[in-house]
Amino acid sequence: MNARLILAARTLEDPAARRPVRWLFLGYSLVLIVLTLWPALKVPEIVHRSDLVAHLSFFGAFTTLAIASGFFGPVFSRRNISLAWIACAAFAGIDEGLQAIPALNRTCAWDDMAANTMGTLAAALLMALWGSLARD
Repeated sequence: MNARLILAARTLEDPAARRPVRWLFLGYSLVLIVLTLWPALKVPEIVHRSDLVAHLSFFGAFTTLAIASGFFGPVFSRRNISLAWIACAAFAGIDEGLQAIPALNRTCAWDDMAANTMGTLAAALLMALWGSLARD
């Protein structure tokens, strides 16, 4: 495995590195909430349903930061990755459900929820793979 990726994994495992990552996670979470719940926000589509790629990407990054924050133990531990994924997937569902509030004039859709969940799952699996490769 690339030495830089191993070094980055070891850096994330250092408890001192978690504080700035947690602040980054908090900031990213606030931006994500604003973008997903801002009333009547419309994003221009370049390609039909290109927003699904955005859902997948934004929630993948959200999950990656949550896992890297190590809220549930060592960053690459099964416990931390599993619990962070569950929390992020639940948040993605709640966030999508809140878009059904009529005053927000947003769209709550199953395909958006699926893209959110796929983003969280892909991030969790990639973090698990990264941790596994960094240990070898």
